[in-house]
Amino acid sequence: MSAERQAVLYDFGDSVDRLCTFDLRPPGPTSGYIGRFSMAVRELTGAPLALTAAQALHQVDAGSTVVIAT
Repeated sequence: MSAERQAVLYDFGDSVDRLCTFDLRPPGPTSGYIGRFSMAVRELTGAPLALTAAQALHQVDAGSTVVIAT
């Protein structure tokens, strides 16, 4: 895969991550956790979480069972 295509996928994954972690709840004692958890996991993977998940799903064999827990 070309470096340009990798950069586009990385940017797209980053945009999806930002959409998924956008907190619509009013400020309070439980607000802000989603972003902090997301950033902590992203430090472990070194890439956008959406991109990491997509790459993992791409490697799954056809007919395999995949569990997605949210």
